[in-house]
Amino acid sequence: MSFRNDKKAVSEWANWKKLNFQKLTEIGIPAVIFDKEIRWLNFIEEAYDFEIEWGPSFLSIEVLPALITFLENEYEKGDANVLVNELKNVLEN
Repeated sequence: MSFRNDKKAVSEWANWKKLNFQKLTEIGIPAVIFDKEIRWLNFIEEAYDFEIEWGPSFLSIEVLPALITFLENEYEKGDANVLVNELKNVLEN
C-alpha cells in the first residue's frame, strides 16, 4: 500500500516539475534544486540550498517579483514564508 502511495507521490512530483520547470529555470532557479521534492521543500523552508551553496541572492533583482508571485500562488500562506521573506529582503536592500 505505501509503495503505491510513494509511486503516486513521485508521479505527482514529476507532473509538478513538468508544469513548473520552464518558469523556475527562466527565473534562474537551478534545476537540481527542484529535481527532488524533498530538496525543493528544504529550499523553500531554508531559503538556501546547502548542497550547491545557492540562495536567492544569486538571482537578479528583476526576477524576484516573479518568484514571489509563483510561491504565493503555489503554496498556502506560511508554507513558503522563509523564502518569500528572504526574497523581499533582497528586494529591499
